[in-house]
Amino acid sequence: MSWNIFEHPLDVAKRLGFSVAGNLGAEAFVELELAYASGLLPKFKDNHVMRVRQNVLLYWDQSYFKTTTINEFAKTIPDDLGVVDITSMSPQMIFGSLSEDRKYIVRPAFAGKRFALITELLSFIGSGNTMKDIVNTMNKVMEGERVTRQLLKFGKIDFDSEQIEKLKQKGIFYDPYQAQLSYRPDVCILAASRPMDNRTYTYLRSSGHLYRYHIIQHEIDDLEAEQYLVENYSPDVHLQKELKALNEQLKRVSIKDLRMPSMSIMQKVTSPLVEIVKDEITSEKRRLSEIIDMRTKGDIMRELTAHAFIRTAHTNGFRDIERLEYTEEDLEFILSRLHHFVEFKLNPLFAEEWTVSRIRKKRPREYVQDIILEFLKDKSAQSSRNEIIQYVKSKMDVSTPTIDNCLRELLGRGVIYQPRYGYYKLGKAN
Repeated sequence: MSWNIFEHPLDVAKRLGFSVAGNLGAEAFVELELAYASGLLPKFKDNHVMRVRQNVLLYWDQSYFKTTTINEFAKTIPDDLGVVDITSMSPQMIFGSLSEDRKYIVRPAFAGKRFALITELLSFIGSGNTMKDIVNTMNKVMEGERVTRQLLKFGKIDFDSEQIEKLKQKGIFYDPYQAQLSYRPDVCILAASRPMDNRTYTYLRSSGHLYRYHIIQHEIDDLEAEQYLVENYSPDVHLQKELKALNEQLKRVSIKDLRMPSMSIMQKVTSPLVEIVKDEITSEKRRLSEIIDMRTKGDIMRELTAHAFIRTAHTNGFRDIERLEYTEEDLEFILSRLHHFVEFKLNPLFAEEWTVSRIRKKRPREYVQDIILEFLKDKSAQSSRNEIIQYVKSKMDVSTPTIDNCLRELLGRGVIYQPRYGYYKLGKAN
C-alpha cells in the first residue's frame, strides 16, 4: 500500500492522536511528533551548547491514556532509530554495569538509541538515594552530556581488549585504570507522569530535572471525564502506518546548515509571552523570573525549529535542506499555542491527597475567554478582532497578547470560528 507522503506530518499526527485519546491525544501527538523531529536534527551551527533535542513530559491525571499515547506514538518511529522503554529498568541496566558473573560489561540502555520512553516518571525515579542517583545521571543524559559510571565497586577492574574495542566502536569507553565506563548519549526522552506530591515536585524542580522536559499539562474537568467515560477510542492503524511512513521520509532529510532562530524572530514570540505571563501574575506575589527563564526560551526555540524542519521537508518533497529558514507560518504555529509553554509553571497540578482541594480561583485568561464568548453571544453578525479587543479591555485591564492568545485557544477548541480573516463568530464553521 502506498502512502501520501505529501500530507503534513503534524496533521496526520493530530488525527492519529485523536483516534488514540480524543482531544488530549491529538494535542499530545503533535508535541511528540515535534519531539521526534527534534531528535533527527544536527546541532545548531551557531551554538553547540544549546540543546536541539526536545524532551516531552505528558502531565495529567492517571488513567487517561498517557501510557497508551506514548506507546502508540512509539510505533510510528522508524525501527532503525532505536526506541527503548526504560520505565522498569534498574539504574544498572540504564546507565551500564557488570553482568552477574563479572565477565561482561552491560551496555548502557541509551547506547545506540535515539528515543527513550518513560511511561510513569514517578515509578521510574523511585525514592531516596535511588531517586537521587537516577535524577543526577538523567540530568546529564537529557542534556547530551558525557555520562560516567564507576565499576570498581562491582569487583572487576579489567576486561579483555576485544570486548573493550567492541564497546569503543559503539561510542562506549572503558578506562581500566579507573574502572570507569563513559559515553555520550544522544537521545530524546518521551515521558509521562501523574500529578506528583509537593515534596517530589520541589525536589525535581530544585534538582533541575523537571524543567529539562517540555511539560504538557492538562487538567481534566468534569465534562471531559464524562466524555471519556462514554467514548470508545481505538488507534487508527491506517493513520499509524501513514505517520510511520512520513517519519521514515523525515528521517532521511539532511540539513546542512542549522542555525537558531534569530533574536528578531524570537522577540515576536517572547514579547507577547511576557505580556501574557504578567497578566497571569498581576494579582499574585510572583516574579516574572519564576515563570520565564532560559529553559522556557529553549523549549520555544526547539519547538519553533522542529516545526520549521517539518514544514520545510513537507513543502520541498522531503529533499535535503541547504539551510533551514524560519517563516511567519512557523511563528503563527508557536503563537497559536503560546500559553502551554508556561502553564505548568503558572499553575502546577499536585496529587489530591497532598492538597486540601483542587478547587482554585479563575485565572485571568479564563475571565478573558468568558468575556469574549459573552460578547460574541450577543452578536448575530461576525465581529472583528479590534471590536473584541476594545470590548474586553472595557471590562478588565488585560494586554492585547492575552486577548489574542485566548482567541487562538477558543479557535483551537472549536468554540468560535473565523468566517473570514480577522473576524470571529460563535460556534463551528459550516
